[in-house]
Amino acid sequence: VKGALLNVVLSKNESETPSWQGETGVDYTQYRHAGGDAHVNLLYTNKGFSIDFLLNGNKRRDVMGEDMLARHTLNSGMTEISQHNRALVHVNRGTVRLGMDYTFANEDKLSLAYYLKGDKVLSDRDAFTSYLDLSKPENKSESTSLVRDDGHSAIHNIRLQYDGHAGISAGADFTRYHSPSVLDYQDTNGSRTDMINNTRQDVSRWSVFLNKTHSFASGWGLNYGVHGGYASSKNYSEYLYDQGAGYEMDEEALEDNTQKEYIADIFAEVSKSFGERFSATVGLKGEYFKSDYASSRENMNLWNEGALFPTVSLSYTFSPRHILQFDISSDKTYPGYWQVSPQVTPLNSYSEVAGNPLLKPYRTYEGQMVYIFRQKYMLVAFCEYTPDYFVQLPYQSDTELKTVFRFENMDYSLEAGLAVIIPFNVGRFWNSRITLRGWRMQEKNDNFHGISYNREAYLGLAHMSNTFNLCDKPNLKMTIDGQYVTPGAIQGIYDLGSMYEISAGLKWTFLNDRASLTLKGDDIFASSIPRTIKINQGNQWSRMRKLNDERCLKLSFVWKFGGYKEREHDSIDTSRFGK
Repeated sequence: VKGALLNVVLSKNESETPSWQGETGVDYTQYRHAGGDAHVNLLYTNKGFSIDFLLNGNKRRDVMGEDMLARHTLNSGMTEISQHNRALVHVNRGTVRLGMDYTFANEDKLSLAYYLKGDKVLSDRDAFTSYLDLSKPENKSESTSLVRDDGHSAIHNIRLQYDGHAGISAGADFTRYHSPSVLDYQDTNGSRTDMINNTRQDVSRWSVFLNKTHSFASGWGLNYGVHGGYASSKNYSEYLYDQGAGYEMDEEALEDNTQKEYIADIFAEVSKSFGERFSATVGLKGEYFKSDYASSRENMNLWNEGALFPTVSLSYTFSPRHILQFDISSDKTYPGYWQVSPQVTPLNSYSEVAGNPLLKPYRTYEGQMVYIFRQKYMLVAFCEYTPDYFVQLPYQSDTELKTVFRFENMDYSLEAGLAVIIPFNVGRFWNSRITLRGWRMQEKNDNFHGISYNREAYLGLAHMSNTFNLCDKPNLKMTIDGQYVTPGAIQGIYDLGSMYEISAGLKWTFLNDRASLTLKGDDIFASSIPRTIKINQGNQWSRMRKLNDERCLKLSFVWKFGGYKEREHDSIDTSRFGK
């Protein structure tokens, strides 16, 4: 574990006779285009055996786009680029999960689960770009780009776990990911470019773990364990160009590489309650991580390092109405497999996405102190320090008229601030929660493509959620939520404008609380993304307005039977898969 661990043991109340429970639901969503999804959850129990089944599917179309103005300095001259981008993305997605648990007479439990997720994404993008030489206004050119990206992916996961009544937990996990895609790129910019980019990613990942917990009569607790893992990612990318005599492969641009990773963890955690007022938990995890990269051009070691991750959780109870908590946690984030692969994907005649083989993982150290008073109000002080933090940023090339989007490491990112949480009720009619947050953020990079930055910003956030009990019979509730973030946020060389979001919904619960019908509007004013995104650092200058399909009207129907309550399942980590 990389954070505080809370082990909750629930009492069993299993029927001696077989029983079925379940839930089914359907959603209609209206963005710019209509979409929807449906799901079915079933649970069967019989004495110590249970089986749960989940099936859901989703279909939607998203409209995306940007309008950009850039000034690109090249060879002591400046070119103004004006660009209009639009895209229509078709998404079809489905998930299946089948889990089985068997509890023995001594309360030991054996669990087996299979998870499958597949999706197909088809996007059509077009871009119109104009180039104006500011020193010679008569030198103006235009280009039109058309891109069709057709890809699909499938994730298979199998997990076996044994939880013993004596505090032993052991298991094994296997994940398989497969994702081929075809990108058809056509561009007219003086001359015509007709290119096909075929890519494929195959990832196999194994892991095993063994944990043990002890509880002692003196109030001490001990939790320790080991974890081992191995992953192999094969990434393939080829480019075929039509020069008038059919498509021919560009052998020099062919990329075929394999990344192999080995990981070993060992951790220990000690907890102790000192009377009824003070409790403490302290843990330390040691990690060894190695990653090797091999292609037809080179073999190299990406990372080969060890790291320590401390965790601390302290709680002091002055009285049942006044509690002070202090937490420290740490973690590590690794880049995706495509992000360190040196392939290039064109977006239009002026922009492209590139991999970064020099990208490094980053660590995160978080600390917070929480004071809870009158059992409901919270005052929070927090700090987060992230050395080598990485994020995708654009830079204007100094050798050609191209903007390259690439994940880049910074020296560090630092955030610190205060927050207050205020819940209140007005009788049974109105239940509300207000969150106010103010913080300072800083990002530093001494070497970003020839320029350096050390930037800071002060931000504020106000969030309010409200639930109104309109009536009991029929059971009608209304929700209104709102959030506002002040302008001035930064992300690398980006300057972000203000953001706010208003959502509202109406829920009718009927059939003795077994069924519900919900109508909700999300992001009613289509304002949840920054109004403006600017860059003005060194010789990098641009202005961009994004068009995203965020505003949505959603109508949902859910029906439950047999007293069904949704089970919690371990999520599958897919953060490093895909592009």
